[in-house]
Amino acid sequence: TRSLLTRRDCIVVASVSCIYGIGSPETYGAMRVEIEPGATLSRDRLIEGLIAMQYQRNDVDFHRGTFRVRGDIVDVFPAYEAERAVRIEYFGDEVESIRRFEPETQRSVEQVTEIQILPRSEKLLLNDLAKTNSLSEITKYFPPESVVAVDEPLAVREEAASVLAQVTDSPFYLPWEE
Repeated sequence: TRSLLTRRDCIVVASVSCIYGIGSPETYGAMRVEIEPGATLSRDRLIEGLIAMQYQRNDVDFHRGTFRVRGDIVDVFPAYEAERAVRIEYFGDEVESIRRFEPETQRSVEQVTEIQILPRSEKLLLNDLAKTNSLSEITKYFPPESVVAVDEPLAVREEAASVLAQVTDSPFYLPWEE
C-alpha cells in the first residue's frame, strides 16, 4: 500500500490477497504524517500522530514500529523500513532537519528534504475500517492509466474459491462482482 501511495511506477503482483478489503486511498493517505525541514509541526503533535498511527514509544529498545524522543530529537523507525530509521531535529516547533540513519551505529546516511511516515500496521487500522464499512478494493489505489494483467486466471480463480470458503465471514472480505 505504501508504494501505491507514494510512487507512480508500481507493479503489483497479488494473488488471492486482492479479495480482501483495504482502506480507501483517501482514508489511508490521511493517516500519514508528511514532514519537511522548515515546517512548523510541534514535537508533541508529531508524537500524538505517531501514537495514532500505532507506533510505540520505546526509548530503550529501538526497532521497527517504534519511536524515541530525546530533547528536541525524535527518532522514528518506520515499520516498513528494514535498515534505516529517520531522525527529525527540532528548533522550537520548527523542523530543523531530517536525516536517515543506521539504528545500530547511529551513523547518518543522508539528508532528507521530506518524509512521509505511514501507519505502522494496515491490519490494525483495518479493524476500525471494517466496523464502519469503509473498506475498498486494492484497485482503487491504481492510477487511471494502469494496466491489469492476470497470470493463470483459472488457477487464481480456484485459489480464490478455496480461500473464500474459509473467509466469507471475515470483515475484510469483499465479494467479487462477476
